[in-house]
Amino acid sequence: MENQEKYVEAADLAQMKSELASLKYILSEKLQVEDRVIRQAMTGRQRDIDRRVTVVMALGIVAMLTIPWSFGRMFEVSVAFMVMTELMMLGGGVLTVLWQLEFRWLNFATADLVQAAEVVARFRRRYANWPKIGLPLAAFWLIWMLWEIYQADNTMMFVMGGGCLVGGLIGGVCGWHINRSVVSDADEILAGIAELRN
Repeated sequence: MENQEKYVEAADLAQMKSELASLKYILSEKLQVEDRVIRQAMTGRQRDIDRRVTVVMALGIVAMLTIPWSFGRMFEVSVAFMVMTELMMLGGGVLTVLWQLEFRWLNFATADLVQAAEVVARFRRRYANWPKIGLPLAAFWLIWMLWEIYQADNTMMFVMGGGCLVGGLIGGVCGWHINRSVVSDADEILAGIAELRN
């Protein structure tokens, strides 16, 4: 009887080991799938950010190409104002491209999570701080624009100034929304990295 009990216990132990090995395998497969899904979601967020930045850059290039015609001919503003406007837009574009380079080439499927987190955190911080640079510059530009219009033709000041204010508000709201979306997507990528690291 005692041998039979030992045999049953050994069989139960073997079955439990087999079930444990099977559960470990299932858990391992589930974790690999979860890891892959999270990395794909991070790559999707990265593509969303790239798409937004590309659209903004394309609009910036179109704006830079039309500034001499629109400001010089329509509004008769000074050359200094046009040059400052072009330099301001060029500087913003160059900074955006520089900030984007390291982030754009990050491959979440194979990236080391610590390095990826550092790159995304740096990218997020830059975009989160962008309004601290952009808003004062935009206010300075708008005031100078209104001054230029006032000097060129006093009777058109209110019409052109109103148009500039409305355009500036619309552009500002769109820019703020895009900036917040980029920062939000970067936060989601960082959350995904944190989840994978745990």
